[in-house]
Amino acid sequence: MSKKISEALENVELEFLNSPVKIIILKDLIDVALINGKIESFKAGQEVEVSYWIAEKLVNLNLAKFKEEEANLGSLSKIHWRETISDSRQLPKLNKNFYCALKRFLRKLFMEAQKEPSKLKDYEKALNISRDIVNCRIRKIASLTAAPSIPESILANLTFEEVKLYEELRDIIYEWKKTILSDES
Repeated sequence: MSKKISEALENVELEFLNSPVKIIILKDLIDVALINGKIESFKAGQEVEVSYWIAEKLVNLNLAKFKEEEANLGSLSKIHWRETISDSRQLPKLNKNFYCALKRFLRKLFMEAQKEPSKLKDYEKALNISRDIVNCRIRKIASLTAAPSIPESILANLTFEEVKLYEELRDIIYEWKKTILSDES
């Protein structure tokens, strides 16, 4: 992978971890030291907005739950269906954090399968569906790169990671065409 893409993907991950997310507190939390130096208490049932990385820690400690449902097999199956409709050459819009959430969902299923072998089928199913989605979108993005231009409405349906992939592939194809079709031989 090119250094440019690697750095861009690392930045996306950092942005995601620091993005605000709403959680619901499950247990009373007393005298919590916040990053800004304040000390606060939170009641069970209270809705709070925090950075994703903090929310993830609280959820893992069973002190909170995400307000909005995280990725799951059902939502993944819906995306898979939309992507693989036989005549679908369209790129359906994905949540801007789709790939970051997908990575976490797959990691969570993998960890559960390590502890509980009966969950291995769920992990394998999610992994196969995820591969199909990724491969399908890569094919569609690759076909876009050969076009002289694409409408902004199509670019708007790409996640940040996909835009970086599109730009990198487009630049490679442009350079390749320029080299092959150059008059200097």
